[in-house]
Order: sequence, then structure tokens, then C-alpha cells
Amino acid sequence: MKELDRLTPPPIRPLVYLDLPQIKRMVMPNGAKFALLGNTVQEDIFRLDILINGGLWRQDMPLQSTFTNKMLGEGTQHMSSKDISEHLDRYGAWLTYNSGVSANSIHLFSLNKYAKETLDVLDKIIKEPAFPLSEFQIMVENARQQFLVNSRKVDSIARVAFEKMILGENHPCARYVCSEDYDRLQTVNLRDFYIRYYHSKNSSLYLSGHPDERVRCLVESKFGERLWGFDYTTVQMVPIPPVPSKEKNIFIEVLDAIQSAVRIGSLTIRQNHPDYIKLSVLVTLLGGYFGSRLMSNIREDKGYTYGIGSGLISYPYESLFVVATQCDAKYVNPLIQEVYKEIDNLCENLVSQRELDMVKSYMLGELTRRYEGLGLSDAFIFAEVSGFEDDFMQKQVDSIRSTTMQDIQDMAKKYLQPESLKVVVAGKKV
Repeated sequence: MKELDRLTPPPIRPLVYLDLPQIKRMVMPNGAKFALLGNTVQEDIFRLDILINGGLWRQDMPLQSTFTNKMLGEGTQHMSSKDISEHLDRYGAWLTYNSGVSANSIHLFSLNKYAKETLDVLDKIIKEPAFPLSEFQIMVENARQQFLVNSRKVDSIARVAFEKMILGENHPCARYVCSEDYDRLQTVNLRDFYIRYYHSKNSSLYLSGHPDERVRCLVESKFGERLWGFDYTTVQMVPIPPVPSKEKNIFIEVLDAIQSAVRIGSLTIRQNHPDYIKLSVLVTLLGGYFGSRLMSNIREDKGYTYGIGSGLISYPYESLFVVATQCDAKYVNPLIQEVYKEIDNLCENLVSQRELDMVKSYMLGELTRRYEGLGLSDAFIFAEVSGFEDDFMQKQVDSIRSTTMQDIQDMAKKYLQPESLKVVVAGKKV
């Protein structure tokens, strides 16, 4: 037996190729899409994701999509929420629910040997939700209280104002809820949304982990053989163009604010644009990681804030470039000036190869962390929702690796023009 060398670290090699397991896609007899990932973990566990093409973009009223999805696990025709929790706990399984802009999803994590028992519960949750009134009222009230707490925070106030300013009041992604929306929502609204979107022909299933043949057969028999749901039509998303405000700067006074929240940004290219990944390298270099220029200047050098970051927010038909932070009110104006200075610097001067290599290594490291184990199915779900091919992950790697110093300057000149940026501040007046 060869003795391990615990003193010499393994060599560091640049990431060139993502060695990902194969994915096999098919359409089951009932019209549901099914994607089987190769083994992504060594343990005898599996993850089953059920993706429903619904989301807030298609809802008729605020909160309808989110609460429909969250209420699935609160009771079925034959099981209470307590029954569901106890049954899953008994077999060491759990469920999570996610609501998005264009799709909702349910995720089951389970041991292979208890697949029948846990899939039976998921089957009832998906096909027989009861939307019990008592559970609904508790969930709504809890959510309302959380909303009231968050709505008083300057960061939330600035975020809502910023997205309305950029996208327009009537854009689906800028229709933020108000307290009265919790009063308007009824269980009948959830049933309507469920009937319209939760059916076999509007669903996609992803099976990952280390499922054996028995698990796969159980998934196919329960969710792929017979039609389930009610209305088997597919409702397409309708593009709604943004209507940006003509205002360049908005200040929202919050009298009792301890700090002020600052948002700077603009509309930018969609995530399927050829420049998008290179732009993401630029945005990461500017403020997307701890060693970024904004952090080094505004936090480390100037001491204006504890943290500041920049990023790209992608929606179905557009994307936003955003710089976000919080600081003392007296630092708001000099902080904004420093953000513009850093952007101007990127437009006027080439970055060093050393700095670019550091950012690229960070981004490639994040990709490898994201695309491993049970989390890998999230990447393929993202690809489906975004309309990408399954090779998009390798294309990300190739695009990041090929980004040059000149590309960074070109992206800055093209997409970070100061005159296109809008600023929102929420906090005290100085």
C-alpha cells in the first residue's frame, strides 16, 4: 500500500474542461420531460426535482404563484402537514420548495432504500394538494409579519424603488407586494393557479444523486406513465418590455434609518447575449468578490462601508447591472463618486494580467463548486428555464478563460456608460 504524502500539496492546474456526468433526456408517455443525470455522488441517495412552468410572470395577482407552491406540502386529500412531516422524518428525507420568475419547483432528497415510501408522499403532494384553510391562514399571517419587518429596512426600500425605476411599475419583476395583497389572496386563487399549471405536460423531472434502477422505475411509473393534473394546455410566457423611468436619481427619506442603502445600475444585455459571460467577468472584477476594486477602494481604503458588491440580475427577457451597498448617510455622495471613478478607470485603462487571472480563477473555482454533487441538477434546471443547451456550462468555462484585458476595457466602454446609470438612495438626509 502506497503511503500518502501529507506534506506536499497537490499541484494547482487551470480549469480547462468540466468533467460532468452525462445527462439523458426523454419525454415520458404522459408528456412530462425526464432528465436522468449520471451518478453525481457516491452515497446511495437520490434527488428528484419537479419543475413546473409557472412562476410569478404568469400569475394573475401578487403572491399567487409563491403561495401555491409553498402550500403543496401543507396537506393533501389524505395527509395533514403533520403527517407529511412525520412520514418524511421517519425515512430521513426532506422536501424543499422554490418559486421563481418563470417556474416553480419541488425538490425531494431521499435514501434509495426508502424511495417507494418517500415518492408516495411526493406523489400525493403533487397530485392531491388540499390547500387547507387553517394552514393557509397561518402561512399568510407569518408571511405578512415578515413582509412588514422587511419593508421597513432601507435595503428593501432601495431595491423595490430601483427595480421599479429600471423596469417600470407594471413589469412582472417590479410588481412588489403590499400589505393589502395578503388580505386579497384566497385559497381559490391557489387552486386556480394549480389547475392551470401543475400538470404532467407542463412539468420536467430531474433525477440525480446515485439512484439505482429501482428508483428510476418508481419515478417513471408514478410521474411518467399516466396523465396527472387537470388542464393539459401549456401557457406560454408573453414578453413584457421594460419601461424605465426618465429620472436619473431618486432619494427616499427614512427618518429612523441607521444607515443609507445605495443602488446604482441600469438595464444591460440578456444572458443569452454573446458578450454576457465576458461582461460578468468585468462585473466580478469591479465588485463581485472580496478582492474586487470596489471592496479594495471603498471598504479597505476609504472605510465608507463594511461591504459593497456588483452583480448581474437576469430575468427572462432582460438583465440588470447593479451596485449595492449600505453606509452612513454622510458617506453616500463620496461613495457614489468613487463607484463612478472605478467605472471610469475600467473604461480608460487596461487591467493587469495578474488581476484578470485572479478574477478568472475565482470564477472558475465557483463554477466547479456549483457544478458538483447534488447541486449539479440546479445547473441543468437553470439551462432549461433559460433556454440554453446542456453544454452551456463548458461554454461558460471557455468564455471566462478566453477573456482578455482588452475585452474587459471594451465591455466597460460598451455596457457601463455612466450616463446610462441610475441611482437610488434610501435613508436619512444629511
